[in-house]
Amino acid sequence: MKRFAFLAALVAVGSMSVPSVAQTRPALAPADQYFGRMKMSILGIRNAIHDMDTRAAYQVPSDVSYIYNKLLLVEDAIHDWQAKYPHDSWIPKMTYGLAMVYKKLPLDEAQDRMNDQLDWLVASYPYSDEANFPR
Repeated sequence: MKRFAFLAALVAVGSMSVPSVAQTRPALAPADQYFGRMKMSILGIRNAIHDMDTRAAYQVPSDVSYIYNKLLLVEDAIHDWQAKYPHDSWIPKMTYGLAMVYKKLPLDEAQDRMNDQLDWLVASYPYSDEANFPR
């Protein structure tokens, strides 16, 4: 009988409503989170921008299309990242870096993408250091 009373009390306590604690999203994305169609990590995004910047500096004509297409995938990953972690302080840095690589490409489309990225940066992160560079 004592066992039954103990189990009944345990069930009663377990069924009591506990006030929910508001869960907030962390401001910074975890390093093992993946973004965009290519499922790029934060470090993968940073490395891709660096690698494409290095390739763009040499202006090998056969590389321009490859670099541009790779940057489109990086851009997709950054926008997915921003949708999930809008307050991550790395996003303005990556967006500005991406825009500067677009700037190096001798394509009208790349120049349009650069302007789009800078406009998005200023609109989304107006108080970041990077938002002051294009002004």
